[in-house]
Amino acid sequence: MTSYLNPSSNQNIQAENLSSLPLEEQLETLEYWFRSKYEDPAERTPYETAEGGYQWIWGGPFETREVLEDQFSSVIDQSVIDTMISRLEHECYYWGPTPSEDDYDAQLIEDIASIGNCYSNFGSSLIDINQLLEIPVSNIIQNTFYRLIYANVITVLETYLSDAFITEIFNNSDKFRKFIESTEEFKKTKITISEIFNESDRIEVTARKYLSNIVWHRLEKVSYLYKNTLNIAFSEEKQDILKAIQKRHDIIHRNGFDENGNEIIITLSEINTLILKTTTFISRIDMAL
Repeated sequence: MTSYLNPSSNQNIQAENLSSLPLEEQLETLEYWFRSKYEDPAERTPYETAEGGYQWIWGGPFETREVLEDQFSSVIDQSVIDTMISRLEHECYYWGPTPSEDDYDAQLIEDIASIGNCYSNFGSSLIDINQLLEIPVSNIIQNTFYRLIYANVITVLETYLSDAFITEIFNNSDKFRKFIESTEEFKKTKITISEIFNESDRIEVTARKYLSNIVWHRLEKVSYLYKNTLNIAFSEEKQDILKAIQKRHDIIHRNGFDENGNEIIITLSEINTLILKTTTFISRIDMAL
């Protein structure tokens, strides 16, 4: 018999009893179920402009309404489903699946850990971006071109944050131990004494799985990892970069429009400012490392 976790009570509730919950608890239960299975494709689904957008290599796209109505239409009032659909579609219309064991690629983390000079790669990527900015483009496509460049600066930033962190902890046993001991998700994990040796043998695999699912442009979470594991605090440029990350999300996910339907205009000056702030931000981290 199907049951769903009610986040408010932290208890499972049978499907036929779902409609007896208070309205907000019904909505919380629907949202919890949905987010446990589906995620914004911007989190990890590859995006290729030349190929027409998202490449649904993990499965999907999944439409909000279709998913929720298939799962809940027989056990809950349609108005509740419609409310949840409206909330979720404000964030995203099509979704990808959340990570599963089958998605995990251990080799990816091992490859990153073997990277020699993350800062050199970061600098080379920015040089490439600056060379792209020298290419003459017509006024008709200039804003589209600048939006793509702007978004790519954020990609270069998150690649450094990912590569540098993974390289540090997998090449230093003390830092690796501090990562395990200070990360909240691991601190909450409960194991029995009889499981200690098995878990110890699997600790690197567990760490790799965790890191492969981090969204490295989520600076609030990433700053926690850097501070607690490497004792590095993010600099004041972080706030400006957070704003740029939100704009990048709209560029990629809303095809260059904000949530109110206004087109996002990117100027050359804005790109240069972002490159400067990103360079300062990453340089300070690299010097601390």
